[in-house]
Amino acid sequence: MKSKLNMLIKIELFRVWTKKTIIVTVALTLAAIIISILPAWLGLIPDFKDVTVDFSQTLVDILKVLVPFSVFYFASAIISEDIKNHWIRTILTHAVSKQDLYISKIVSTGLSVFIIMLCLGVLPLAVFDVSVPAIDFNYEFTGIVLVLVLLFLEGLMFISISAWFSCFAGGFMNVFLLGCWLFLDNVVIRGVLQIWLQNNTAGSLISDFFFPSGFGEAAIAAGNSGGMVWEFSAWGFAALALFLTLGLIHFNRINIDINSD
Repeated sequence: MKSKLNMLIKIELFRVWTKKTIIVTVALTLAAIIISILPAWLGLIPDFKDVTVDFSQTLVDILKVLVPFSVFYFASAIISEDIKNHWIRTILTHAVSKQDLYISKIVSTGLSVFIIMLCLGVLPLAVFDVSVPAIDFNYEFTGIVLVLVLLFLEGLMFISISAWFSCFAGGFMNVFLLGCWLFLDNVVIRGVLQIWLQNNTAGSLISDFFFPSGFGEAAIAAGNSGGMVWEFSAWGFAALALFLTLGLIHFNRINIDINSD
């Protein structure tokens, strides 16, 4: 069973990382590296004295924007599109369980997002540090690892939400629903209604479960202190489990006729 799941993950990775995706990723990585060294080349960075910047905190700021966009690219319609093109029906004819197929799609998409985190987040920031000696970056290895792990988990949560939406909405509608969810999370829940939700038990539970930010808040705390904040992380794991379960339940309910041509 484990070997079959590993094979499914490899197959999904090969399907995601087409020549086009590889070329686009390499081009964006090179562009990000060039942009990171342009200030030094053009002499736009003044000669600061005793300026120290925390690498982990800066990485959080970059990845908090990069991760959702990566999920949009890799995870939009990951279920509905493969039902439409009959890929899921073809795979299920090879004695593969829906559970293994669902997990393989979540894991492979998560790994793809993590690759983007390294290529467009960590690498350009490290190059910027090397190219600008006037700014001294403070490296806290534990904090950097925690930030990467926590924001990877946040990416998995976004992917699980997208996969759940994709079970009953395809194509543009899946992207639209995910975009609406992120808008409600960042503008309404964390903005307009934040004070009311914090002082309302029912509202607080709704925001923590259906608009969770536990992993993101834990990553911010890890970037600042270099340590793990388990209270935030616990909410993140609870929300991740919720959306993974919802997605799997709806995926199992989809009727896919593996006997039809």
